[in-house]
Parts: sequence; C-alpha cells; structure tokens
Amino acid sequence: MGGQDDMKLFATNMGFGLVGGLFAGSMQAIWNEPNYKSVMPKNYYAKGMGLVKHNMILLGGIAGAYTLGTMWTKSLRGDKEDMYNKMVGACGAGLVAGSVMGNVPVALTACPGFAFVSAVVDLTGDHMQASPAFMKAHHPGVPTKARPE
Repeated sequence: MGGQDDMKLFATNMGFGLVGGLFAGSMQAIWNEPNYKSVMPKNYYAKGMGLVKHNMILLGGIAGAYTLGTMWTKSLRGDKEDMYNKMVGACGAGLVAGSVMGNVPVALTACPGFAFVSAVVDLTGDHMQASPAFMKAHHPGVPTKARPE
C-alpha cells in the first residue's frame, strides 16, 4: 500500500463519495426546505448545509474506509486479490457508517452486514441478478441481460 496507483484509487473513490454525498445532501435539503422554512425561517439555509455536510462525510467516509481497508488487507496478504480484502474494506465502511450516525451498536452491526453483502456480490460474479434460466422460469416476459452462467 502507498504506491502512486493506490493513492489515485483512494483519491478517486473519496472524490466519488464526496460528490455523491454532495448530491444526496442537496436533494435531501431541497426536499426538506419547505419544512425548515416553516419551523425555523431564519436557519433553514444552515440546516440544509448541515445535511449536505453530513451526507458528504458519510459517503466520503464510507468510500475512503472501503478503499483503505481493501488496499491495506491486500498489502498485508502479499498482493493477493480476492473477496476477503473487499470484505475487510466493507467492514471498515460499515464501522464508519455507524460511527457517523453516532451509534456504536449500529457500527458493530453494520460491519458484518456490509461484509456479508460484499461477499454475496463477489460470490455472484460482481453482479446481483438472477440467472437467465431463473428469470425465464419465474418471470417470463421480463427481459434479462446476458451474463455468464
């Protein structure tokens, strides 16, 4: 860990997390603006910016923790690239998510939850969708994307 490519990956993922948080926070602030204006007419701008800041910290922290956890585990395991690295990164992301929410039990629950979802995604070939055979049998008429069996 610490190579130039790793730093670019970390910066890119953090950037996407921060931009995603900016977008999500902005949408949440716009959606709640009428409520804030009626309850606190002088402070609604500050409340909206607080939502933007919270979402940027949350999504940026999740992206950063996932990336750092994955890179750190990969470097500890001798550049071995497999699902266990991603599970450790996902666990770190879950800890950050719970910590940002300010709740230790949530953080301790989110860690294995995020790791489980990461493992499921890896075990299904990096995409969580039913096989074409299942879709054809159970949902005829619904178009499916071709994917390897």
